Amino acid sequence: MGTEGRQPNLVPAVLRDVRETLQMRWVDSAVADAAGYPTFFTAAWSAIRPNVGPTFLNGARAIRDLAESGLADLTVPAHHDWVRLAKLEDPEIAEVSAILRAFRDSVPKSAIVVHALARAARGRPAGGSGAEEAPPKRGVPGWHPHITLETPEDAERTLEEAATRLKADEPPDVLRALSRWPGYSSRAWREARRATRTDAWTKSHARIRRAIAEAVRGLPHVISLQWSALKDRGFSEEERRDVGDMLARHDAAMPGAILLGTYLWRAAGSPQGSKGS
Repeated sequence: MGTEGRQPNLVPAVLRDVRETLQMRWVDSAVADAAGYPTFFTAAWSAIRPNVGPTFLNGARAIRDLAESGLADLTVPAHHDWVRLAKLEDPEIAEVSAILRAFRDSVPKSAIVVHALARAARGRPAGGSGAEEAPPKRGVPGWHPHITLETPEDAERTLEEAATRLKADEPPDVLRALSRWPGYSSRAWREARRATRTDAWTKSHARIRRAIAEAVRGLPHVISLQWSALKDRGFSEEERRDVGDMLARHDAAMPGAILLGTYLWRAAGSPQGSKGS
C-alpha cells in the first residue's frame, strides 16, 4: 500500500480493540479489508471508537429490529431438514445456533462502523450530536462461538453465488462461518436465495440502508479525518480513492448481509440466550 509499509504495524492491536469494543469474536470482512490501509484505518477507528456507546447500540438494535419486522411475513422454513441432511450432531447444531445468534446480534454494529468508515474515506464528516454518554462494557461475551471465516473448496460455489446475488465483493460472512458444514450452508443459501427475490426483502433492504445512515448521523462525536496529516504519513490520493471505492461497495452490501443473517437466525428457531447487545 504505497509508503504505508514504513509505518509501525499497529493494525493487530487496533483489530483487537475493534473486537473488544464491538463485543465480537471476529472482525467483519469489510472492516478487515479497510485495515489493509493501516494509516487510514487506525485514524478512522480512533474517530469512530468514542461513539460506541448507548446511541450506537440503540441504532444497532433498531437496525436489527427492522430486519426482523421486514421479514416477519415471510415463510421461513425451520432448519431441521438442513440439519438432518447435513448429518449434524447435537454439539454441531448448538454451535450453528450460536453462530447465527452472534451474527444476528453483531452485524448491525459492523454495518454502522462500515458506513462511518465509508463516509470518512470520502471526506464526509458524520456524527456530532454532542450528547455525553458513558462508555459501554467492553469484551466479547463468553457465549460467542469461535468464528472461522474461510472458503472451503466444497463450499466455493455456494459462496460465490451468494456474493453475486447479494451484489457483494465477497461472500457474506455468516455463510463463510457456516461453510464448515457445507451440507448445511448450501441448503441454507438455497432457501434464503428465494427470499432475496421477494418484495419484503427489497423493501427491507432499502429501509435498513436508510437506518444505517441515520444511526451514523446521530452519533455523538464528529467523525472526520485530517487528510493533510494522513498524507504526511504516506497515505496517497490513489490509496484514498481505492479505500473509498472499496468501502462504498461494502457499505452497499451490508443490508443484504443483515437480512441474510436474520433469515437464517429465524430458520434456526431464533436461538436466544439474551436480548443481544
